[in-house]
Amino acid sequence: MSCGEAACPTQLLVIEDKATPAEASVRAMLGADPAFCCEPLAWNGLVPESLNHRKTQAVVAVAVPHTLQHWSFLTRYRSGGRTRRLNPVIPAKETVDKR
Repeated sequence: MSCGEAACPTQLLVIEDKATPAEASVRAMLGADPAFCCEPLAWNGLVPESLNHRKTQAVVAVAVPHTLQHWSFLTRYRSGGRTRRLNPVIPAKETVDKR
């Protein structure tokens, strides 16, 4: 089901690396559940302001491995006073990949 359809109960924007294989993709896993419809978005060049006009109800930000780009985005998103719920998926270990 695509986002924007009236029958879709929960519309999600899922941010993850384009190179993520389907079997490891959070978007593929959530998209298989009829309770969700997922709009994909890649991390490349992403800034929090680019999410302002999206019509999804929540954002799932898959930050694995957790890089400086992910950390910067999540910090700016949180400090920007945005009201849309953001659910980060990050590694359990509190480290940042310096790439």
